[in-house]
Amino acid sequence: MKKQNATFESQQSSEPIWQPCIAPELIPINQYRKHINKKFKVNLNNSQELQRWSVSSPQEFWMDLWPVTGGTDIVTSWIGTDPAGPLYPGELQLPMLGHDIDVADPVTGESVKHIGLSGEMICRQPFPSMPVYMWGDEGNKRYMASYFERFEFPCWAQHDWASFNPVTGGSQIHGRSDGVLNPQGIRFGSSEIYSITEAQPFTDVIDTTLCIGRRREGIDDDESVFLFVIMRHGYSFHAALEQKLKDAIRFGLSARHVPRFVVPVREIPVTVNGKKVETLIKQTISTGEIPKRISSTVANASCLEDFRRFYLLEDSHIRARL
Repeated sequence: MKKQNATFESQQSSEPIWQPCIAPELIPINQYRKHINKKFKVNLNNSQELQRWSVSSPQEFWMDLWPVTGGTDIVTSWIGTDPAGPLYPGELQLPMLGHDIDVADPVTGESVKHIGLSGEMICRQPFPSMPVYMWGDEGNKRYMASYFERFEFPCWAQHDWASFNPVTGGSQIHGRSDGVLNPQGIRFGSSEIYSITEAQPFTDVIDTTLCIGRRREGIDDDESVFLFVIMRHGYSFHAALEQKLKDAIRFGLSARHVPRFVVPVREIPVTVNGKKVETLIKQTISTGEIPKRISSTVANASCLEDFRRFYLLEDSHIRARL
């Protein structure tokens, strides 16, 4: 069904679809989605569903949602939009002009873009807004270490884990590459887990999940995967739900994707625009200490204290609790 255009009268309605309660730049997309759910009596569980609904809804929803990815240091977008081209839910449309975007094997640096595999998102050639230097960075040491040490110069490593769809021509960003999970030698992004844990039927009782790996220096030979679960109001976590989550991941992905630990928490750290901060939790549970340097964009860094206890968590503790 084609999307209806909003009328002037609908845009001038005395009842707006959403009234911000704080400064607009501080409102997470998830909060926006919840307001849409309430206003239009829908059940949109994630940003992809919100985007899909905004395009196909027959209701007078007048805001288009176009996914983009970029960087603060480059002051531009890597992959963005083409209003004249096809848009597939969950995918970014095409690289921006002047950007030689590729997906590289994290070990060899060879392109895996056109065979549809996930890998490091890189830009192989210099681009128009590439910084000349960073303020206060003597000798460009931090600049070079941050973006050019991973692959041969001048290849820029953005540290995002991405894939390219050879059929649609679109791209997906699966998360930060430094947050990629690697248990038993199998590499996968946390978004693969979220595609199951943040979809029906789990979204009826689960508000959100966060999946990261723990590898403690001097203790662990392999990475242990944690799935942290925040329940919806009025619902409690129990052993049967834990087993259902594990079974769904095993069936939808593989046995090696199944988290070793599935535990409930009250809160997870997010940025001011609603992105989960996986790396901070990974550092906390892998060292037992809260990272000394935390970005000012993290909205609720105080909740990291609750994650320190998972540094010592073992299977026997889980069995005792259940």
